[in-house]
Amino acid sequence: MQTIMIYFLLAFPAFFQGWQAPGFKGFFTELRAAAENRDVRKLETLIYPFKDKVEDMQEAMIENILHGNIGQRGDGAFSVRALDSLMANHLDKIKPIEKDLYGQLSKDIIFGKVIRSFKPKDVFVMDYRDARMILLQGKDGLQLFFWENLNNLLRN
Repeated sequence: MQTIMIYFLLAFPAFFQGWQAPGFKGFFTELRAAAENRDVRKLETLIYPFKDKVEDMQEAMIENILHGNIGQRGDGAFSVRALDSLMANHLDKIKPIEKDLYGQLSKDIIFGKVIRSFKPKDVFVMDYRDARMILLQGKDGLQLFFWENLNNLLRN
């Protein structure tokens, strides 16, 4: 009986652990290292390449990461302290996108085409303390698509 139970635990660990994030901790650890090392090439692999009608969003996000400012708010706002807070305290706030939100974002004039190119199971979002984020799971791993107000995670 013990052998069967051990086999069951090894074969079906997700059954006992619930939903598991697809490597968020590792992804953000890589992002943090790339930010600290000012490794633009690595950041380009971690941030989804996307241009809207006004700007190169990937380039703008990389610029914000390289010049992290704890007081910054809005699209792409970043600081290492906020990223550390995310990694230490808030990864559980990142969830698979809900059906209604997927439908809404897939119709968005700016994000829609990209969102529609991913299945809902491959889109993850966070909306916590007005800090918002979209992560995309592609064949090569996770990529950050969008975030705003990351520094809000530092509020008490």
